[in-house]
Amino acid sequence: MNKKTKCSLLLMMITFLFVGIGCQMKTNKQEIPFTVAEKYFVKNTVKSIDEPKITTQEAFNQIFGMATVMGPNGRPTPIDFGKQYVIAVMKPTTDYKTTLTPVSLQKDSKGDIIFSYKVEKGEKQTYSFTPALLIIVDNNYTGPIVLKEIM
Repeated sequence: MNKKTKCSLLLMMITFLFVGIGCQMKTNKQEIPFTVAEKYFVKNTVKSIDEPKITTQEAFNQIFGMATVMGPNGRPTPIDFGKQYVIAVMKPTTDYKTTLTPVSLQKDSKGDIIFSYKVEKGEKQTYSFTPALLIIVDNNYTGPIVLKEIM
Protein backbone atom coordinates (compact mmCIF):
# COMPACT_ATOMS: atom_id res chain seq x y z
CA MET A 1 0.00 0.00 0.00
CA ASN A 2 1.22 3.43 -0.81
CA LYS A 3 1.20 6.36 1.59
CA LYS A 4 -1.85 8.03 0.01
CA THR A 5 -3.97 4.84 0.32
CA LYS A 6 -2.94 4.40 3.97
CA CYS A 7 -3.94 7.99 4.79
CA SER A 8 -7.28 7.58 3.01
CA LEU A 9 -7.95 4.32 4.83
CA LEU A 10 -7.04 5.87 8.20
CA LEU A 11 -9.21 8.92 7.52
CA MET A 12 -12.15 6.66 6.56
CA MET A 13 -11.76 4.60 9.75
CA ILE A 14 -11.69 7.74 11.91
CA THR A 15 -14.82 9.03 10.16
CA PHE A 16 -16.69 5.75 10.82
CA LEU A 17 -15.57 5.86 14.45
CA PHE A 18 -16.98 9.37 14.98
CA VAL A 19 -20.20 8.53 13.15
CA GLY A 20 -20.62 5.44 15.35
CA ILE A 21 -20.00 7.42 18.52
CA GLY A 22 -22.42 10.14 17.39
CA CYS A 23 -25.19 7.62 16.67
CA GLN A 24 -24.62 5.96 20.03
CA MET A 25 -24.87 9.32 21.85
CA LYS A 26 -28.18 10.17 20.14
CA THR A 27 -29.85 6.98 21.36
CA ASN A 28 -28.58 7.24 24.93
CA LYS A 29 -32.08 7.61 26.39
CA GLN A 30 -33.84 5.40 28.90
CA GLU A 31 -37.48 4.54 28.18
CA ILE A 32 -39.73 5.11 31.20
CA PRO A 33 -42.97 3.17 31.62
CA PHE A 34 -46.16 5.12 32.27
CA THR A 35 -49.93 4.71 32.41
CA VAL A 36 -52.41 7.12 30.85
CA ALA A 37 -54.85 8.39 33.48
CA GLU A 38 -58.37 8.27 32.09
CA LYS A 39 -61.71 9.75 33.14
CA TYR A 40 -60.42 13.02 34.60
CA PHE A 41 -61.29 16.56 33.49
CA VAL A 42 -59.82 20.02 34.04
CA LYS A 43 -61.91 22.08 36.46
CA ASN A 44 -63.53 25.22 35.02
CA THR A 45 -61.66 27.42 37.51
CA VAL A 46 -58.27 26.36 36.12
CA LYS A 47 -56.85 28.34 33.19
CA SER A 48 -53.31 26.90 33.16
CA ILE A 49 -50.92 24.83 35.22
CA ASP A 50 -47.56 26.15 36.37
CA GLU A 51 -45.80 22.82 36.83
CA PRO A 52 -46.47 19.67 34.76
CA LYS A 53 -45.37 17.38 37.62
CA ILE A 54 -48.06 16.82 40.27
CA THR A 55 -46.92 14.93 43.36
CA THR A 56 -49.81 15.18 45.83
CA GLN A 57 -53.50 14.31 45.85
CA GLU A 58 -54.31 17.80 47.16
CA ALA A 59 -52.54 19.57 44.28
CA PHE A 60 -54.15 17.16 41.80
CA ASN A 61 -57.66 17.77 43.21
CA GLN A 62 -57.24 21.54 42.82
CA ILE A 63 -56.81 21.09 39.04
CA PHE A 64 -58.72 17.95 38.06
CA GLY A 65 -62.06 16.37 38.78
CA MET A 66 -63.26 12.79 38.27
CA ALA A 67 -65.44 11.98 35.26
CA THR A 68 -66.97 8.75 36.53
CA VAL A 69 -69.52 7.07 34.25
CA MET A 70 -71.74 3.99 34.58
CA GLY A 71 -70.40 0.55 33.71
CA PRO A 72 -67.49 -1.69 34.65
CA ASN A 73 -64.84 0.62 33.10
CA GLY A 74 -66.44 3.85 34.27
CA ARG A 75 -64.11 4.69 37.14
CA PRO A 76 -61.08 6.98 36.78
CA THR A 77 -57.64 5.40 36.69
CA PRO A 78 -56.42 5.06 40.30
CA ILE A 79 -53.35 7.10 41.31
CA ASP A 80 -51.28 6.29 44.41
CA PHE A 81 -49.40 9.51 45.16
CA GLY A 82 -47.34 7.66 47.76
CA LYS A 83 -45.70 5.65 44.96
CA GLN A 84 -46.50 7.65 41.82
CA TYR A 85 -46.73 11.14 40.39
CA VAL A 86 -48.61 12.63 37.45
CA ILE A 87 -47.29 14.52 34.45
CA ALA A 88 -50.04 16.77 33.10
CA VAL A 89 -50.28 18.50 29.73
CA MET A 90 -53.05 21.03 29.31
CA LYS A 91 -53.98 23.13 26.29
CA PRO A 92 -56.16 26.28 26.19
CA THR A 93 -59.94 25.88 26.21
CA THR A 94 -61.28 25.35 22.70
CA ASP A 95 -64.43 24.48 20.79
CA TYR A 96 -62.50 22.27 18.36
CA LYS A 97 -62.18 18.55 18.95
CA THR A 98 -58.62 18.23 20.26
CA THR A 99 -56.89 14.98 21.12
CA LEU A 100 -53.61 14.77 23.05
CA THR A 101 -51.78 11.47 22.53
CA PRO A 102 -48.65 10.28 24.38
CA VAL A 103 -45.67 9.39 22.18
CA SER A 104 -42.87 8.56 24.63
CA LEU A 105 -41.42 9.17 28.08
CA GLN A 106 -37.64 9.07 28.27
CA LYS A 107 -34.83 10.04 30.60
CA ASP A 108 -31.92 11.61 28.73
CA SER A 109 -28.23 11.62 29.58
CA LYS A 110 -28.61 14.95 31.47
CA GLY A 111 -31.23 13.43 33.79
CA ASP A 112 -34.19 15.28 32.26
CA ILE A 113 -37.45 13.37 31.84
CA ILE A 114 -38.81 14.17 28.39
CA PHE A 115 -42.52 13.60 27.76
CA SER A 116 -43.33 13.71 24.05
CA TYR A 117 -46.93 13.97 22.91
CA LYS A 118 -48.99 14.77 19.81
CA VAL A 119 -51.86 17.23 19.44
CA GLU A 120 -54.53 16.50 16.83
CA LYS A 121 -57.09 19.19 16.10
CA GLY A 122 -60.40 18.13 14.59
CA GLU A 123 -63.70 19.71 13.63
CA LYS A 124 -65.56 22.47 15.42
CA GLN A 125 -67.90 21.37 18.21
CA THR A 126 -70.96 22.96 19.80
CA TYR A 127 -69.28 23.16 23.20
CA SER A 128 -65.91 24.16 24.68
CA PHE A 129 -63.57 22.07 26.79
CA THR A 130 -59.99 22.12 28.04
CA PRO A 131 -57.87 19.39 26.42
CA ALA A 132 -55.61 17.58 28.89
CA LEU A 133 -53.41 14.51 28.98
CA LEU A 134 -52.37 12.89 32.25
CA ILE A 135 -49.82 10.14 32.65
CA ILE A 136 -48.92 8.28 35.83
CA VAL A 137 -45.22 7.63 36.51
CA ASP A 138 -43.51 5.62 39.25
CA ASN A 139 -41.63 7.72 41.84
CA ASN A 140 -38.42 5.79 41.00
CA TYR A 141 -38.07 7.95 37.88
CA THR A 142 -37.05 11.43 38.95
CA GLY A 143 -35.67 14.50 37.22
CA PRO A 144 -36.79 17.79 35.73
CA ILE A 145 -39.82 17.37 33.42
CA VAL A 146 -39.55 18.60 29.83
CA LEU A 147 -42.69 18.66 27.67
CA LYS A 148 -42.14 18.16 23.95
CA GLU A 149 -45.00 18.59 21.49
CA ILE A 150 -44.47 16.51 18.34
CA MET A 151 -45.87 18.05 15.16
